[in-house]
Amino acid sequence: MLKVVVFDVDGVIVDSTEECLVMAYNAYQVYLNTNKLITLPSEAPKAFCQRFRSIRKYIKSMDEYLIMFESDTPIKSQSEYDDTLGTLNTVRLKEYADIFFHVRKKYKNELYHQWIGLHTFHDEVISVIKSLYKTTHFYIVTGKDKSSVLDLLKNKNISIEENNIYDNYAAKNKLACLDLISLKENRKPSDCFFIDDNVTHLFEPHKNGYDCYLAEWGYVTPEHLEMANERKIKRLSLSQLKKLFP
Repeated sequence: MLKVVVFDVDGVIVDSTEECLVMAYNAYQVYLNTNKLITLPSEAPKAFCQRFRSIRKYIKSMDEYLIMFESDTPIKSQSEYDDTLGTLNTVRLKEYADIFFHVRKKYKNELYHQWIGLHTFHDEVISVIKSLYKTTHFYIVTGKDKSSVLDLLKNKNISIEENNIYDNYAAKNKLACLDLISLKENRKPSDCFFIDDNVTHLFEPHKNGYDCYLAEWGYVTPEHLEMANERKIKRLSLSQLKKLFP
């Protein structure tokens, strides 16, 4: 029986830090109804870039980039991040997320190749995926939009069925997406591999029986590694990935 393998995108398949920096900054400018848009990370204010890079590792979904602008509280741990995020208005978060995806779509339409260039692909992961796609039931669960995932994979000559991508609109969270996949494939959660680089995304799937792995090459902090150890969530290096799915 073929395995069911589920990958996250940001931090696992690609490093999208530069792309998200530009989109997050522009989304807030549109949110404020200004025209101070940028096309490259180098055009953003240095203070914003520094804060963005320090907080990026905690971000779980595109709406949460609003924290870069709505709070100046220093954040040095997961608990500090969670506490600060909890102070933000949920309606504003939703409004900002909608603008974020609109800004990304517009940027792609106007500067497609430059948009692709803002991503750094993890080529060893791409190589594994190309093999997996032929020998497993391969899925994507991501906070990114489906169109962007298709474009990124197409750039690496990977053709994936649209129905195998569960994006930010597919369900309320990643566990719900995994449950939909498990139901579709008629498999137990323990028969489904799930790889993500944000340990907080793995908490609920792990508790619900999914075979979860924390991708160590992504946006992972020492604190996140320790949190994985405490919860007995398996950690995965690139070399281990290639052995897990030869």
